[in-house]
Formats: sequence, C-alpha cells, structure tokens
Amino acid sequence: MERFERERKTIMVMLDLYCKSEHGREKLCDDCTKLKNYVFFRLTQCPFQAEKPSCQNCVIQCFRPDMRDFMKKVIRKTGTRLLLKYPILAGMFVYDMFFQAPELPEREKESAL
Repeated sequence: MERFERERKTIMVMLDLYCKSEHGREKLCDDCTKLKNYVFFRLTQCPFQAEKPSCQNCVIQCFRPDMRDFMKKVIRKTGTRLLLKYPILAGMFVYDMFFQAPELPEREKESAL
C-alpha cells in the first residue's frame, strides 16, 4: 500500500473511531468531516510527496493551529483503540514517526521577461 493511501486510511479509521466514541455517530459528523477534508487536502499539497515525514516531524507545519489541535486530540483519543483494532496501521503510523523530513527542493526562480 502506498504511503499516502495508507495515511489516508489511517486518518479515516482514527476519525471513525473518534466520532463514534466522542459524538456517538456512525457516520462522521460535520466537524469530523471538515477535519478529514482538510487533512486530505493538506496531504495532496505536501511538497515532500513520497518522502513525506509524519506531520509532527515536518519542518513546514502547514496545518492551521485549530486543525492541528483537533487532529492531535483525535490521535490522543484513538491511539489505544487503533492499536487493538488495527495493529498493522497503528504500527506503520508509529514507524513513520521515526523519519525526519528531507530538505525541501529549491524552487526554480522565474526569469523576468
């Protein structure tokens, strides 16, 4: 499974677990859906692409503070359940935390016309 695909699946599982336990919903509530959409958008915009580090190790920190805090809360509340119900996803999530962000590629300067 590709890194982005695995990360998207892990985020979906965490949000499902969180929303069920905190909001009592079978489907994601509006707030959890907004977070999911925001996180998925940020993943697609990541300049590191395939070499993407875990977000906590990233030098860019592209999440808005409110969304970062919400995601941290989701991770804290679902960590144990993720490990028990989805041990492989949880293991890969922890494994990814050991990698530091590579240096950003330098952008090409646009030539003046």
